[in-house]
Amino acid sequence: MKIPIIMDCDPGWDDTIAIIMALSNNILDVKAITCVAGNVSVEKTTENAKKVLNFMKSNVILASGAKRPLVYSLRSLENIHGEDGLYGLLENAEYGVDKRKADELIKDLLLESKEKITIVVTGALTNIALLIKNYPECIDKIKKICMMGGGIATGNITKYAEFNIYTDPHAANIVFSSGIPIVMCGLEASYKSICKKEDVVEISKIENKKSKLVSKILEESGKVNRDYIKEIVKKGDSPLYDPVPVAYLIRPDIFKTKKYNIKIEIEGEKRGQTKVINNNNYNAEVVIDVNRKEIIDLLINCLKFKNKNDGE
Repeated sequence: MKIPIIMDCDPGWDDTIAIIMALSNNILDVKAITCVAGNVSVEKTTENAKKVLNFMKSNVILASGAKRPLVYSLRSLENIHGEDGLYGLLENAEYGVDKRKADELIKDLLLESKEKITIVVTGALTNIALLIKNYPECIDKIKKICMMGGGIATGNITKYAEFNIYTDPHAANIVFSSGIPIVMCGLEASYKSICKKEDVVEISKIENKKSKLVSKILEESGKVNRDYIKEIVKKGDSPLYDPVPVAYLIRPDIFKTKKYNIKIEIEGEKRGQTKVINNNNYNAEVVIDVNRKEIIDLLINCLKFKNKNDGE
């Protein structure tokens, strides 16, 4: 039986790859995709999700969500993801957007479902925090939250904080305090899931539209100046940030995790830090190691996967 998931994201090049992977396997059943402000505005992230779903010839429900973090102003990343968030690689597309807000749609899907649903989060946790605040009756219907965010030893938007948590630390605090099981795929996982230049060449040789798009995305991402991680990521290489939680759900055997009690710093110099508290009140299972070859092979297998609507 497939694992039912809802994806909450802010496309974004890496979210785009995550969506393509989630839709291209026999393990996951994507029930809906919801969008939040983050990499770019929520209007742009929703437009990008429309482009990707249209590209994939999907009929997955799509909804738009929070336009800004709960407290802070939005600090987007056009300098990393391009003005439109997708390097201009996909054209505008017609795709229906549900009238319900993201948290309302997720609530309805959770309460209608006969089984618990896993939520995959690859952006700020704003929509999920709103779900918890507005519809606490849904908490027990969530199997787990598998998320890209945080880091137990480093940051990327500051020396303390990873971007998704930094964007809305108040939302992250609500989620990490909710009691919902959390799998945190943070920067440690991302930096051990690097798609190297030679991997991109291999992907580009696969003769289908998904692989051509993903190879172009990775080529553009590899050009981005990442001074903050230049000792970890060589020029031309790309960490697979948002695909990691999707990969975890498909192939948990290629990941090593450790339980931690994570505290979210919500203000000050350390805003957005996912700080490890040394006690046994664990609130997250954190990915601490990844088999790099296996995750790249998984990405390639997803790109080779023939979707039922493929015309190739």
